[in-house]
Amino acid sequence: MIARILDWLNTYESALSAIAALIVIGTVAATFARLWFVRSRETPTPATPSADAAADAATHPATQKPSIAVLPFESTSSDAAHEAAADGLTSEIIAGLSANRHLFVIARNSCFTYKGRRVDVRDVARELGVRYVLEGTVRPRDDRVRVSAQLIDASNGATTLVTAV
Repeated sequence: MIARILDWLNTYESALSAIAALIVIGTVAATFARLWFVRSRETPTPATPSADAAADAATHPATQKPSIAVLPFESTSSDAAHEAAADGLTSEIIAGLSANRHLFVIARNSCFTYKGRRVDVRDVARELGVRYVLEGTVRPRDDRVRVSAQLIDASNGATTLVTAV
């Protein structure tokens, strides 16, 4: 019985990876939308220079949309196939978020310049002109893959953790 299940998993591995990617994309998009919606409904405070700066940081200056950069997901395995799967997951998340016309999503090529580098997300946000940064890991374990992602608000360092197995 276990052999049949493992054969089925091997046959449908790419489909399962796609499902995991959709779960992560959906969860991140819902979390991002919730954060944006709550902030957009907050009552405005009297204008001060710091309040204006915070409001400007919430959206991309050119588009006035909430902005996000998806850093390349890190594979904890040294296997090249797992590294390629992590890159594919990153690309799928970028494509999924880009489909939302209410978001400004940094292009894949710009995000992948940070691949393999340890970076401070505040620096990334400043360099790319975004408020939110998504980063994550892909950890293969036995016959499962654990995907963890963090949505970080670079303006205040607040983190929302998303995990899919």
